[in-house]
Amino acid sequence: MSAVQLHTIQMDLEIREYRNADCEACRALWAQLTERHRLIYGDPTIGGNDPGRGLDGYLANPGRRATWVAEADGTVIGMTGLIGTYDDEAEVEPVIVAEAFRSHGVGRALVAHAISSDQRNRTA
Repeated sequence: MSAVQLHTIQMDLEIREYRNADCEACRALWAQLTERHRLIYGDPTIGGNDPGRGLDGYLANPGRRATWVAEADGTVIGMTGLIGTYDDEAEVEPVIVAEAFRSHGVGRALVAHAISSDQRNRTA
């Protein structure tokens, strides 16, 4: 667990492996990501009628190596994961942080965790 300055309040940030109990919170995060992509690309059809549904496809991806969530005070506020590529490398994907917690280092902490976890697994 690490302390991260969020807004002007010191909060403990825990990054841990995704659990099935996180599904609802992560679907809400995925919906925020989808809504953001709709705005960026000017396409209201991205994600269809259920913008959180993309999480289901992500979790079912056979290339998914790992998924982690970021928790602050027991609330899931972000998620990331590793997707294996054809050349035995991995991509950090996605990186999602709840809108209220963006620009405070949560995404940076998630990416650093994913990279260090992958490096540890490669040397093990």
